[in-house]
Amino acid sequence: MRTLRPPTRDDSATFLPTLVANLLPLVGVLRLGWEPTTLVFVYAAEVLVSLLVASGKALFAQRRPTSDREAGVLSVSDALLTAKRGGVRPVAWLPSIPIRNVSFALIVLYVTPVYAFFVGFYLHETFDAGMELLQAEVLLSVAALFVGQLVAIGRDYLGRRRYEYTSPYTVVETPARRVFFLAFVLTVGPAVGSTGALTLVVCAKLLLEWATFRATRDEGDSSRLADWFVVSPASADTDEDGDGAERAVHVPDVPPRARLRPDRSLVVRKGALRALARIAGSAPLFGLLWVAVVSGLASATGSALVVPVGAAALVAAALLAFGVQLAAYFLRYGTLEYRRHDETIVAYDTFLEEPQWAAPVQEIRDVTVATDWFDDRLLDAGWLRLTVGWDDAPAREIGPVRDAIRVAEALEIPSASKPTA
Repeated sequence: MRTLRPPTRDDSATFLPTLVANLLPLVGVLRLGWEPTTLVFVYAAEVLVSLLVASGKALFAQRRPTSDREAGVLSVSDALLTAKRGGVRPVAWLPSIPIRNVSFALIVLYVTPVYAFFVGFYLHETFDAGMELLQAEVLLSVAALFVGQLVAIGRDYLGRRRYEYTSPYTVVETPARRVFFLAFVLTVGPAVGSTGALTLVVCAKLLLEWATFRATRDEGDSSRLADWFVVSPASADTDEDGDGAERAVHVPDVPPRARLRPDRSLVVRKGALRALARIAGSAPLFGLLWVAVVSGLASATGSALVVPVGAAALVAAALLAFGVQLAAYFLRYGTLEYRRHDETIVAYDTFLEEPQWAAPVQEIRDVTVATDWFDDRLLDAGWLRLTVGWDDAPAREIGPVRDAIRVAEALEIPSASKPTA
């Protein structure tokens, strides 16, 4: 357990350059006439860039995330790929990408435009900001932040192989909490005026920098506040065994005597219906964001092209989201092959060439055939659902298939009951 140690003289001296660098913009606004709008924009853009960079970093994190993430700002508990084993290596000079990390990267990309809209609305309402924020020097400042973080990733995260003992949850949760805190601070901006809002933002950024400094200065010696802002591997990545390691799936060293695959046409159609449902659920929020952004840009630029270009971008984004959701669903179910090895049922991913789970037949119980989703009944699909072991035993599913009873017979799984609705 970490203990609270007051900052020492050496700590204060080490943090002094960061303190000066963050207070200098505030002095510039108060004494030198700098524009507070631009400074707040760059501060907010730095947090936004950290979100985008975290999405890429999360892909390479090798440590298995803890299953208990209820206290986090981001939640991927119902994501399709978080329990997937195995990975791919796109190029030889990069680490392997565990497939389970894709869900963590996607959830960050989902919240990023929401945060960007909130910041844009805040700047407009508090500082009456407009297109002047898109000047070349401002955009170059934001690009420099992005390049700087990429360099840090290459030198520290990849070069020193920190990804080997980091989980994707740690990577995305830290910037998400910073965004949550900054958004909370920004909500009072319109009430205190432009100078007061800038002061709040600078103080918030200083607090974030201090929390990060205290959390990374000496391992095991930061405060609870620092622990909340900076999720460390020691506090977030351990599992029920305390080591965060991935347990190997034991597959008997005998050839399978039976092989069955899900009905891939069902997988595609179920994936398409699920993707459409997800897009429909997000449509009200992103529709409102689209209307607000397009209206603001049309008013600021006076161009008649804003609406058609915005509509094309919205359609492209919806198609991209549909494709990503469909691909994730297919990778979750469509690449599996269910095998009978001696007295063990094994779910094997033929694309990743990795066993996903194994169930000794003597430990299988409560076998049922389920059609409890609307799209299952619509498509005449079924799942063979079984419990493996006792106590808090995991539930396993085989499917989707046309005839789950026939699948149970082919894999010699006993006691399969009739469908349940």
